Amino acid sequence: MNRKKLSMIVIAIQVIFFVGWYMAESQAFGKPVATIQVKPEPYDPRDLLSGQYFRLNYAFSRTSDRWDQELKKSITPAWAKDLYCTDIDEQECSTYGPKQTGDVWVSLVKGEDGFHHPIAASFDKPAHTTSGHVVIKGYATKNASNLTFGIEKYFVEEGTREPPRDDTVIMLDVYESGKVRINTLLVKGKKWP
Repeated sequence: MNRKKLSMIVIAIQVIFFVGWYMAESQAFGKPVATIQVKPEPYDPRDLLSGQYFRLNYAFSRTSDRWDQELKKSITPAWAKDLYCTDIDEQECSTYGPKQTGDVWVSLVKGEDGFHHPIAASFDKPAHTTSGHVVIKGYATKNASNLTFGIEKYFVEEGTREPPRDDTVIMLDVYESGKVRINTLLVKGKKWP
């Protein structure tokens, strides 16, 4: 077989792979059932291999809320208490951290400020949701203080300056499966960048 035919076969295999991957991703997400507004929290590393991105933290992913000086440990927010071991003596706990690893379901409700805030979390998907509540699916890792949702990085063109966090709003598409994707990043009400 000559080099030209071999090159064409390699290119065809790559095209088939990426088209298949795109189709699988599209089917996994489907059509969003809701779009919600959330406020990001500061943090901005750079990745030499993936390019420039902004690291986005959210109130619903941060499960160690604050450091208690007297107790010498971080305090878990009330909405995440069912996920984390607060006492090593608990039956399912061998160390501080999540009681188990795997999928986590976080219930959010829209506040008076227009943003969605966490109110509860569980390792089991809620059977039904109350009107106005949105349930999103994340992942808990052993000994980690944060949940991950796949929306923690927002890639931008190299050299792009980060907008002020106070002026930043993230619009998330929520899918029936509980998965979320970043729809839009708004700065002062306008799409950015």
